[in-house]
Amino acid sequence: MIAERERIQRQATTVTQPRPTRTTVERVRERSVQGTVKNRTQAQSGNAFGKREMLAVVTTFFVATLLCLYLMAYARVTADSYAVNRLEKRLRLAEAEGRALEAKISQYHLPDVIRKRAEAVGMVPADANHIQILNQAQNLYPKTADSVARKTQQTQEAQ
Repeated sequence: MIAERERIQRQATTVTQPRPTRTTVERVRERSVQGTVKNRTQAQSGNAFGKREMLAVVTTFFVATLLCLYLMAYARVTADSYAVNRLEKRLRLAEAEGRALEAKISQYHLPDVIRKRAEAVGMVPADANHIQILNQAQNLYPKTADSVARKTQQTQEAQ
């Protein structure tokens, strides 16, 4: 009993000091040592990459591939868009030129313009003798003479 009493008194007089806290550096060292041991065991077993690391590599490769494909498709669409714009511009210019030519041609079909141009070159209106010659030519060249005769007949009716 006396021994027990002395032990209790010693415990009461002994102040327990608080356990010192670990610093961040110590925690990092412990983790790196644990990681090193883990990596050593993986290296010894022949499996250098874990499942997570392999999944990360495959996912990164997949995402990079998709990104490259997207950029290639975007570049193609952009190039096609520029080509379409160029062709539309050329089409508008060609349509405008076509309308201008049609207006110019329609001016040349006016009877007054035709008469003035014919007189400028020294042409004279046809007389009856020429029409008879055309009728005889119809027998020799039916297609050509027929179309010429119809045109001649139309011009006579118009006068």
